[in-house]
Amino acid sequence: MASMRAKPKRWCPPNDAAARAAALGPNQTPAFERCWECFCDLPTPSSGDWLAKGQPGERDRMGQPMKVFQRPGPHRAFPSTRQKKILLVPIGDVEGAPPPDVLVASLAATYHGLDVAMAPPKLLPKKEREALSCEDYGSGYGPQYLTNEIHDLLTKHKPRDAFVLVGYTMCDITKAVRYPSGEVEVWNFVFGEACVDKGTGIFSFARYRDGAGAADSVFTRRCCMVLNHEVGHLFGIKHCIYAKCLMNGCNHLEESEDRPFALCPIDLAKVCDTLTRSKLMPPARGARHQRNAFLAEREAKLLSFFESTGMEDDAALATRRLALIRGGEEGNLEELPAVVGSNPTPARRRRSGPGASRPEQNASSLPNDKNSPSPRTKRAARSPATTGALGAAASAAATKAH
Repeated sequence: MASMRAKPKRWCPPNDAAARAAALGPNQTPAFERCWECFCDLPTPSSGDWLAKGQPGERDRMGQPMKVFQRPGPHRAFPSTRQKKILLVPIGDVEGAPPPDVLVASLAATYHGLDVAMAPPKLLPKKEREALSCEDYGSGYGPQYLTNEIHDLLTKHKPRDAFVLVGYTMCDITKAVRYPSGEVEVWNFVFGEACVDKGTGIFSFARYRDGAGAADSVFTRRCCMVLNHEVGHLFGIKHCIYAKCLMNGCNHLEESEDRPFALCPIDLAKVCDTLTRSKLMPPARGARHQRNAFLAEREAKLLSFFESTGMEDDAALATRRLALIRGGEEGNLEELPAVVGSNPTPARRRRSGPGASRPEQNASSLPNDKNSPSPRTKRAARSPATTGALGAAASAAATKAH
């Protein structure tokens, strides 16, 4: 009688309490643990989803526990008291993009403790901006900038007091990869790209109007989420698998818009660890009340931002998290308001074409993290070797792709 082979067990995200506690690690701020109730479980991936078998995101299944994030190495970056600015700079056409003050406010709330501002108008010399190549490679969204060139330009003019310098544009963007043979591969497009080792990022909002209709809040949310997601990668934070979270990867708008505009407790702990080591946040030990006050100030800024931009579901979740942070200090958790709804999901959704995903380069994950070689090239795209968010040519020092 032929032996029956057991069917391989289907992979499920580690969203149980034990897995989350192990990933968060010991001696963490109590508020992190209390806020888990505001984060929904990730569903078991279906075909075509970010974490599905055979997708570039399959490599993210290992996760990034705190103990891995905290290991010394080039996979993370630190601001300092003298270098704590996140600077935004427009590249080329930005007509129709969210107002600069909205982009600044979103980053200032998520990364409370750092200074966020628009870069000086003359930071990038006009001649060098105009020298950037911008050609129509046939992607369907008009002329495209090459991210490689923009990273070089941003790195050259990055101010000394800037932790990261981030460019944004309403023009479509792509990247070119030059192989040792001399062959050049041009990708179809990327939504964004960031280099951890250089502290630079570039993002295009050109494709985020798709399916958004006239709802400015939907378009604004998409743009701000990818911006905040990719800056998270510039800290060295990889894709999150422990809950629905701002740092999830995604292959399509349905995945991206099913995420809350919030860092889960594990990824928030990573930001806090970075700020603490940089002396920009009260220490974890001996300053519990000051640390809690810092977290409450951050959450209040997020709530104010969501309310001012019409992101009602995100505001409801921020209200709950703020109450949990404050209530834990005051000891009256029973009286906290209930969570309204689930993860925010804007009404209109639409699948979009593939974006780019390289491990050592971070390409924006809203809404797609797939590698997308252009049909114009003969060589198939190489699968990424690490995980990540944005970048130019693969470098051993951590650049990631979405």
